[in-house]
Amino acid sequence: MTMLKRLLAATVVAGALTLTLTSVPAVAATEPGPTGVDVHVTISDRTVPDDASVVVEGERPFRVGGEIVVVASGFAPQTDYAVWLHSDPVLLATVTTDAAGDARLTATIPQSVDPGTHDVRVVSSTGAEAVSEPFRIEAATAPTTDPTGPTGGGTDPEDGTSSGPGATDAASGADDLARTGAGLTGLAALAAAAVTAGVVLRRNAAQGRAQGRAANRSSRSA
Repeated sequence: MTMLKRLLAATVVAGALTLTLTSVPAVAATEPGPTGVDVHVTISDRTVPDDASVVVEGERPFRVGGEIVVVASGFAPQTDYAVWLHSDPVLLATVTTDAAGDARLTATIPQSVDPGTHDVRVVSSTGAEAVSEPFRIEAATAPTTDPTGPTGGGTDPEDGTSSGPGATDAASGADDLARTGAGLTGLAALAAAAVTAGVVLRRNAAQGRAQGRAANRSSRSA
């Protein structure tokens, strides 16, 4: 091989290796060198397309422990992407786009996420990413039911009696009812005694009047 041929081969190889293309599908080209040696050049898509978009959907407000839906569109087709929740990066899942370059993910917001403003980023294997609009995540909703509250309580499996605040209220109501019944019984007894006394008094008064009239008739006859 002459010096001229060597220089020509080096020039072809250097030009092929410094060739840079952006956002084109992967292709393989074969370039025959001047000496019959094949030079293979592979050009890969190393970026996220400019028109790729990430949209976060779901019922708002988003809460820790709740769900979000990530809709990615306009990405490279049949490609794996990592879906991250920021600001403190948390990997939600890895998705694979369909033939149109779209993907959809329903994910649970981890309990480790702090409430505040966040975004979702869909990242390629080379580190290129597309970012959603920022959104807020609220703290998880506290439980609203209290099994030991005013309506709590249960039944003792041994004697069948009830326990808890509800049972106490029921027992108190029963005692009040018993005391009320006893009071009504006493009043009824007093009323009956008063009626009986009135009858006796009226009877005695009638007998007294009858005896007085009899005495008057006897005195007139004499």
